[in-house]
Amino acid sequence: MVSRSELLVALESLAPKRFAFSGDPVGLQLAALERPIQNVVVALDHSMEAAQYAVEQGAEVLLTHHPLFYRGTHSVTDSTHDGRVAAFLLGNQISHVSAHTNWDSAQGGINDALAAILGLQQVASFGMAAMVPMRKVTFFAPEESVEELIHLVTGSGKAGRIGHYFDCAFVARGEGHFRAEALAEPYVGLPNASNVIPESRVEIVCPAEFCVSLVGQLREAHPYETPAIDVVVLEDCAEQPAGRIGHLAEPMNLSEFAAFIDERLDTRALVWGKPSRNVSKVAVVGGAADGDWENALREEADVFVTGEVRHHIALEASEAGMGIVAAGHFATEHPGCAVLRDRLAAALPEVAFHLFTPPPGRGARPLD
Repeated sequence: MVSRSELLVALESLAPKRFAFSGDPVGLQLAALERPIQNVVVALDHSMEAAQYAVEQGAEVLLTHHPLFYRGTHSVTDSTHDGRVAAFLLGNQISHVSAHTNWDSAQGGINDALAAILGLQQVASFGMAAMVPMRKVTFFAPEESVEELIHLVTGSGKAGRIGHYFDCAFVARGEGHFRAEALAEPYVGLPNASNVIPESRVEIVCPAEFCVSLVGQLREAHPYETPAIDVVVLEDCAEQPAGRIGHLAEPMNLSEFAAFIDERLDTRALVWGKPSRNVSKVAVVGGAADGDWENALREEADVFVTGEVRHHIALEASEAGMGIVAAGHFATEHPGCAVLRDRLAAALPEVAFHLFTPPPGRGARPLD
């Protein structure tokens, strides 16, 4: 049987909380009576229909992209939609979990799913990102142990990542000088003597949340009795941007691209820009993300695709020469919910994961 904490651990591995934008309440939002998890419903929204579907599936957890409680909540009553849904879920012993901007940003998440549906190639990350507290771990080791220790620290993927680069480490060769007491058992050198040995200085960056555990693993695996390990506080950095940018398999004009979007996403998009504009490089950020259009422009995208676009943004972007597409919140984010269902099902095969898809008219899709 799978516990709720095991589900949260699996979700964290796919959509780390540190990727969530500031103030975004991701994770466990509603904790019902703890019971073994056999069924989970994944949905874009915490609608009453999604909650009722969760009951029909015998689910112990409703996992949605959009949080149930997004801003400060001072009371939960049946006079509000959120309150009614919360009461309904608790009444049926169903917990609620959210994976919002952390799943937008995560590799394989909402925006990677959107890029894949559009067939984008050479996809890279761009745009807005959560600022993550970072640390630099520095340690000294004999040359024959350096590669093993670097692999230990970076192998989990929790350290040594800088932008689009993985397993990053800086190594400087030098000499270690020491005298060991009579009771010491040095890995190299002799007690009661002045020792000079070849040694390497290794520097690796990691998110602050992993620093303590990584240092503990490093101490345990290090060949020295008392390894010298330094931890330096770095400036917060944008570890994983939410947006994705890539190239179409075949260029087309903006008018053709609009029809392409409608067909691929089963939607009716609003499009601003010159119809004859050539479209090859495409930037995508699902949902309500029109504020990222300037980042897309800096990346030299021909068109920016998101879910919702405010009128003044549409004017600014199109006048700046950027094609801009509002393809619908549901159309740009629901595919990523399907991917989350599949990824969790692979991680926890003992659990049945169900995807809730609202009927036509509820998901902002064409009715005909």
